[in-house]
Amino acid sequence: MSYILEKKKSFVASWSDDSSVSEDGECNYVAFTASVQQNIISPAREKTHRTTIVPDDEKMVRKNCEDDIGTVENIIKPWGGVLESTKVLREQVGALEREKVALRQKLGEKEAEARKTESEERLLKEQINVLDEENHKLKREVVEKEERILRVEEELKKTKEIWLKFDKGKQQLDNILTQEKRESNKHGLGYCGASSLCNQLHSDSA
Repeated sequence: MSYILEKKKSFVASWSDDSSVSEDGECNYVAFTASVQQNIISPAREKTHRTTIVPDDEKMVRKNCEDDIGTVENIIKPWGGVLESTKVLREQVGALEREKVALRQKLGEKEAEARKTESEERLLKEQINVLDEENHKLKREVVEKEERILRVEEELKKTKEIWLKFDKGKQQLDNILTQEKRESNKHGLGYCGASSLCNQLHSDSA
């Protein structure tokens, strides 16, 4: 656009120098007409003009921009791998967190089982202690009964000895009482009838 304005000014100046003073009105009209025609440029032509005629400063700026873009791309490019690695690491961290939660849950279950086992073990120990006490009690009762049996057997033994002595004395007494007594005499000492005490004692001893 600055190039077009400069061209317009030079065109007006050259036209005014070649004309006479009497022709000022016509020159001014021609100059105005030329200026307007010069300013009316189609957008396509102006775009073509801009793309074909590029100042050195603009080329330099464009080159610098391209260099900057390349530099930025070179800086950003390695970070793409870093971001991908970070994404993978985050996924791994998430998997580890889930695994940690699962392990904590299993640990809680194992601890609950261990507490249950300890409770059952304590209960079994208490039951064993109760059974031991009952066993000791039964053993004491057995010992007491055995001692009682021994005492009873000893008493029976003594009673039997006394009875044998009594039976022996009774026989001796019967022999003494029956001496020199007739069998038909059923009165007095030495009589051993069916209903007599002597016969009953003799039958009991047998």
